[in-house]
Amino acid sequence: MTAKKRRAEGASKRSKRSAVFKRDEGVKAIGFQVRSASAAAGTGSTNHLLQYSTRSCWQSYVRPKETLVLALETKTLLAEVRVLNKNACAVSVSVATDNRPRSYVHVKRLDNLPHNREVRVTLPFFPCNFVRLQFERRVLPSIAVHAVQPMGIPSDDIEAESGPSMCTVLSHTTANLLFGSSLRASQPFMDCLSDHRSGSPEWMAKHRSYLLDERIARLEAALFS
Repeated sequence: MTAKKRRAEGASKRSKRSAVFKRDEGVKAIGFQVRSASAAAGTGSTNHLLQYSTRSCWQSYVRPKETLVLALETKTLLAEVRVLNKNACAVSVSVATDNRPRSYVHVKRLDNLPHNREVRVTLPFFPCNFVRLQFERRVLPSIAVHAVQPMGIPSDDIEAESGPSMCTVLSHTTANLLFGSSLRASQPFMDCLSDHRSGSPEWMAKHRSYLLDERIARLEAALFS
């Protein structure tokens, strides 16, 4: 290897270390509560998820896919979700500022998770108040997770360090871009030509006999499944 190549590789490694350092700057563990869980075994309470340890776990035998909703203690720019995985095979991450099914935006999925290992789901600093995790067990008899830990930068820290203007740009403006009324999740409830909520599940059920076009049927399935 020539000296020029060695210098280039050294510069590349230093650049990567610098990027990692800058990304981690200001990132810390975010407090949370488990707002809801689709199921839990008798001894596998969701309270175990709050203790980042392998001594206990949340567990479910009910469905092949189980969902957890985490309520963060403050609005956060979410940088990472750490999972102390026991035997889940896959995880999907969605974020939202309001805990409504339509408000969640799917942002990341990881397959073939290693068992009995820590899994880190890296995210590009999404502003959110709620995190929804969907775990899959596939052929295993149960889903079990020791603990989870959201990591990020609280909006309060941004405001304290950089002022309210920077907090508005980084947190609130970005949230409007991700979760604003122009997104598909908000559109079914908007109808400027009438007073009722055209496109809502109730409206679709009432007018189901008129939905003859196959494309409309597929759209309904995509919106409300």
